[in-house]
Amino acid sequence: KLKKDVRDFVEKYFLDTPEGPKSLDKSTFLEGGLSMIKGEQKRYSEMTKEELQQEIAMLTEKARKAEQMGMVNEYAVYERKIAMAKAYMLNPADFHPGEIYEIEGAPGEYFKVRYLKGVFAWGWRLKGNGEEEALPISLLRKPNLPQS
Repeated sequence: KLKKDVRDFVEKYFLDTPEGPKSLDKSTFLEGGLSMIKGEQKRYSEMTKEELQQEIAMLTEKARKAEQMGMVNEYAVYERKIAMAKAYMLNPADFHPGEIYEIEGAPGEYFKVRYLKGVFAWGWRLKGNGEEEALPISLLRKPNLPQS
């Protein structure tokens, strides 16, 4: 039951876009994301840093084109894929339970990490409703707090 709830939550966070003729397949985001590199399908977790950089460049270009064409949902999907690919380029050991991070793209929103699982940080937003959620570690930044 918990595994299904977690999967449903992650799917909703990363995939909550209406289906359409140009929508991406949900399976793209699950199990670490998939990509076609040189005609071979690979998970982000199996890619080298160089392959991830190529993937990010390709996704960034697709996101730019989707934005230019006014395809808001498609743009959002590419942005989420970019965040996932970037997460696999980071070291989860650099993120620590109990620490507070600013959420990239959401100025003034902070996230307290309870634990890490793979490239996801589980915790809650400080000004949120207290519900636990998972964010890719690529969305977390050390806050610039004023020195006292």
